[in-house]
Amino acid sequence: MAGGCLWGCAMNNSNKNFLEHKVMTIEVITPVCCSDGVTLNKKEYLYDNKKRKIYLLHKLEFGKYLNGRRWLNNFERYMQGKEHDEMSLYEWLQCMAGHKGVTIEQLGKAVLATVDVQVEIKRNGEGKPVNDMNPTIHLVDGNVYIPGSTIKGMLRTAILFHLIRQKDWEDRRKIYWRQIQSDIKNLYENRRNEYESKKALAQYSNTADKIEKELLSVLKLDTKEAASNDALRGLRCGDATLIEHKQGKKSAGYHTVILKKKDIKDDTVKEVPSFFECILPGTSFQFSLTLEKSMLAKIGITSVDDLLTIMQQFYEFLNDTLRSGFSKRGHLFAKIDRGNAYLGRNTGFLQKTFVLALADTPKDAVPIIKTVLHQQFEKHKHQEDKKISPHTLKGVEYNSELQLMGGVKIFDAH
Repeated sequence: MAGGCLWGCAMNNSNKNFLEHKVMTIEVITPVCCSDGVTLNKKEYLYDNKKRKIYLLHKLEFGKYLNGRRWLNNFERYMQGKEHDEMSLYEWLQCMAGHKGVTIEQLGKAVLATVDVQVEIKRNGEGKPVNDMNPTIHLVDGNVYIPGSTIKGMLRTAILFHLIRQKDWEDRRKIYWRQIQSDIKNLYENRRNEYESKKALAQYSNTADKIEKELLSVLKLDTKEAASNDALRGLRCGDATLIEHKQGKKSAGYHTVILKKKDIKDDTVKEVPSFFECILPGTSFQFSLTLEKSMLAKIGITSVDDLLTIMQQFYEFLNDTLRSGFSKRGHLFAKIDRGNAYLGRNTGFLQKTFVLALADTPKDAVPIIKTVLHQQFEKHKHQEDKKISPHTLKGVEYNSELQLMGGVKIFDAH
């Protein structure tokens, strides 16, 4: 028995030295939209403007429903714009059903989730469809979740920021910063030449790829594939699924709402005709986080605590930079300051780039960022950016309160 205990204890200690595994909690602080890039138009969801609800559809089950009603051919003509093209899908269904109409209950499994709409949308005095809408990702049972790839992508950016700012990489940072400045100067000088400007953007992107490879491809395995040498192979994030709360409200859709995008400047707030299905503040998720220590130690990360510290420092730097650029919007950060990470759509350009880490100061990054953004989104007039670029904060209005999007708190609750 003693020999077995010694062997078992040795194995446990070996695993602890090799792996660290924790179940982490994500608390949503401000509205979050985790989308897979899909945008739905008025023919791809049901909008009941009287009840102010959107019904997201399970495509296979909806197809079965249409087939059972012998409406598939009509539906095909409708989708092709050959029949009732001006109608929303909800209006089309009611038209097909005649005076009896169609109830949500009759659709049964064809309804994946139900979402409240918290925006005023009018057409000739009457409710109209939300039109293009960015849904958050749902499981097959209709509940929302946050993909592990989304969490790892955020951590990757934070880790790169941390590594770039290390003292022993200062000389390399300065070299790459000069290269980035040269790339962007070339982009600016060729901004009127489509071919040369694309070439300059590609060079800028190539420089960024070189930085990532130098900092992260450090495993020195016997392979030519950079991904195989990436130290972040040792970081594994599971999908974050909902924690069931004591309220007992488990119905799909309870955790989300439709909100309208707002571009926020110091003196103005502009509504943008873009809609997001957002996970509500107060919603909590859990996900598994595993660190393979031998890989991550190559970049100085030895524990989950190290990772949380890096994430927090990146988050605070971002918020300090944004505060300085939007001095009249300091109140928006009171709630954001409760978090330690940004996740999802409509959180802004700065949260997804490490240009700020390369620049000597945040102000030095403005000419670089505004030139890149102007080249990609000319109509947004980023060439006029001065104190900060981009020149808008991204937000929504929820419960009559203007809020920045994407703020979450990630922590070990055990």
